[in-house]
Amino acid sequence: MAKNILLEMERAKNLNTGLGQFCYHLGQSLLEIPSEDLDFSYYYPNSESLFNNRDQHIKSSKLHKHVSALSPNCDIWHSLHQDSQYYPNSKATPYILTIHDLNFLHVGKSASRISARKKSLQKKINRSVGLIFDSEFTKNEVLEHFDIPHDNLEVIYLGSNPLMVETEEKPDIGSDAPFLFSIGGVDPKKNFHVLIPLMEKLEGFNLYIAGNSQTQYAEEIKQTICHKKLDCRVKLLGNVTENQKVWLYHNCSALVFPSIAEGFGFPVLEAFSLKKPAFISRKTSLPELGGDLAYYFDSFDPIEMKKIIEIGLAEFKDHQAELEEKYLEQSKKFNWKTTATSYLNFYQKIKLT
Repeated sequence: MAKNILLEMERAKNLNTGLGQFCYHLGQSLLEIPSEDLDFSYYYPNSESLFNNRDQHIKSSKLHKHVSALSPNCDIWHSLHQDSQYYPNSKATPYILTIHDLNFLHVGKSASRISARKKSLQKKINRSVGLIFDSEFTKNEVLEHFDIPHDNLEVIYLGSNPLMVETEEKPDIGSDAPFLFSIGGVDPKKNFHVLIPLMEKLEGFNLYIAGNSQTQYAEEIKQTICHKKLDCRVKLLGNVTENQKVWLYHNCSALVFPSIAEGFGFPVLEAFSLKKPAFISRKTSLPELGGDLAYYFDSFDPIEMKKIIEIGLAEFKDHQAELEEKYLEQSKKFNWKTTATSYLNFYQKIKLT
């Protein structure tokens, strides 16, 4: 008899986030791989199916966060992110948890808040029969900071989100000058503020940052841009459409991504998939994606960052065709079919224990 695995994917409610994309692409890819002894239920708050009614959709309710006895039955429960507040209705139900990152350790939270977050996550880890991580970095960090009650641990890399649109759309940037591009929610962990003094030193380029800019951190960056009189060269674009995002990747000179807290880092693979060089932080999981093809900021000193970018762009210009091919190959190593297959194999291991 087939085992029913419930995928708790609350974050599918917002497909414009990295977690939303993870839920969507993993769910879609699992549907495309036949499995005779595993059935799947998809548990998320959307009123309508995300997958054209191909999935067994169970609508979650906020009430279930407080009364787990109302949660649906299943043979194995899998929470797709570590902050989920949903649990199976029975403590006897095997519980799998995907841990994407421990960013809360890196973004300047108070000791009391860090302690509370760690305590909450430790309870989930204690309850789990299996843990999945997006990167070796995240796995090693969890092993360092938490007690793990079992050895069912697996690193499963995410897929590279396909950037396919029928029509690209140029956002309102008001310039045709060469530009560098970055993307992500504008909050401290993305470390975007280090790009402003860089742009003071780096002539000949504009900088465009796409992503939610309705934050205090974004306001501080805007004030710095204004103070340094860089308004015409540096712009926070806010959220952009998929068509606009693809245009920005296609037309930029390079991605700059100085993040200091990243569980995976989709922008690196997105840039590579469109054959663009990536200048990235050496922090957290990013080197696992960039490999020996990315250019790394070992320091956020603007002069040092400027040197790295100038050296990298010169190398790209001299070896463009060769590097473009390598970028594309690197992005293809991370695909959702491989991710879904690895998840299926993990489910089979849990099912047999």
